[in-house]
Amino acid sequence: MNEIMLQIFYISETSPDKARIIIEKCWDDIIKQKFRDAQFSKISPFDSLSDKIKELGLKFYPSDLVFPLLYLVNKLEQSSLDYYIKENSYSYGWVARSLLDVKIPFNLLFQVYQSIYESKLPPWSSNEAIAFLIHNILKLVQTWFDYIRSPATGFYERDEFPAREIDEVLSKYLSNLPMDNKSLSNEIQKLQSRLRSAF
Repeated sequence: MNEIMLQIFYISETSPDKARIIIEKCWDDIIKQKFRDAQFSKISPFDSLSDKIKELGLKFYPSDLVFPLLYLVNKLEQSSLDYYIKENSYSYGWVARSLLDVKIPFNLLFQVYQSIYESKLPPWSSNEAIAFLIHNILKLVQTWFDYIRSPATGFYERDEFPAREIDEVLSKYLSNLPMDNKSLSNEIQKLQSRLRSAF
């Protein structure tokens, strides 16, 4: 039913302001249902959700109304954070990987994640949540860096890689991390070292 509703809004001329609340509710229900289904199966909720995100993303992206990227990334990462806290189990980077499979550009995804990080809105205001979010952003940046270093990547894409901006962002992460989070600090520094040696 939720997917049918999304399809209706995708092809209709409904006012975005009126539709947005309903569309976000549809996505909320889809995400919650996948987590509920996972309780009664051996399939990871992240695998199941990833498949659904890719399926609907390929159908609806780049419609920001029906496939609201900022809302989706925030909601998916919040749901993943809740799962991580309860189950102490998680696969960092699955949200970004799923969206990259929908052919969403790296730079757009990076901007979305940065917007979430900079907002500091709950739950992204606690040290644990911030560290969780940074882990996922690092996975995205690492994947992006590996992609632009690939021989198959065109010159234009390599030239457009915002190495200086990312380096500054990573420095900001380091300065805002709690002193006792040495593992994440080391991961950030390793990525910075790779970036600086390449650019």
